[in-house]
Amino acid sequence: MKISYFIKTFALLLAVVLVFGAAMFGLNFHTGPIIEANNKGAEFAPLLAVMPDAENFEMIYDAANPGASSMKDVSDAVLAVYKETSGKGFVVRAQASTQYSKEPMELTMGVDAQGSICGIQMDKYTDSIDFRDKDANFIPSFVGQNSTLADIVTVSGATYSSTAFKDAVSAGLSALIANDMITEAKKSDEQILTELIPTVAPGYTKLIDATASGNVTNALKSENDAGFAYIVASGDANFLAVVNAMGVCKVYDVEGKDVTDAQSAIVTEAKALAAAN
Repeated sequence: MKISYFIKTFALLLAVVLVFGAAMFGLNFHTGPIIEANNKGAEFAPLLAVMPDAENFEMIYDAANPGASSMKDVSDAVLAVYKETSGKGFVVRAQASTQYSKEPMELTMGVDAQGSICGIQMDKYTDSIDFRDKDANFIPSFVGQNSTLADIVTVSGATYSSTAFKDAVSAGLSALIANDMITEAKKSDEQILTELIPTVAPGYTKLIDATASGNVTNALKSENDAGFAYIVASGDANFLAVVNAMGVCKVYDVEGKDVTDAQSAIVTEAKALAAAN
């Protein structure tokens, strides 16, 4: 009788286990794909925000495991790279920090197959000075830009953080270029020379428009009165002439070489224009 009792008890427990197991299998069978889809949806939400017409994404680079990717020459600023599976382009997640950051700021940007930024957003920001409060159009101004970032002007009063944001965008674009995913756009001489100013005249703060005339195609003045910077055309070439507050002028070519001694006419014109202003 005891044996019969134990057999019945074991059979009952086995039946309960089998029924419970079958129920859990059915639940997982039906809910597993839903959970996976929800998780994927949460992961892809920021990507779709910058590339809303995307069909699907494939992660091709993860900074947490760079060895698993075939991508090379990827900056530490790049957190992840996704490929849009139907050929619409790529989405890059990147980060940057400044001396005012508690933690790095993070951004997500979409880059279409032609190499233009099709969408961009800030995901995380911890700087004490928020450039979005000073210029709400700064981040939207990146949309439509190619790798030259030709028309991007950093935000006065938040130069460090807005420059860091721009550098993070540039790092993402450079990673795509280095891996032949997009084509590098060609910078104009004027852009190359303008970007040279912080290197040759580090004391200049925000540059504002100044009076241009003659061979000067673009004139800029340092907001702190440290001096002027001029883009000067001479024949088929363009040069950068920097005149400081003491009236000393230096001239540079597009390669960043000091060519002051060979460009006396540019020196004379730049000094005269700076004195007149």
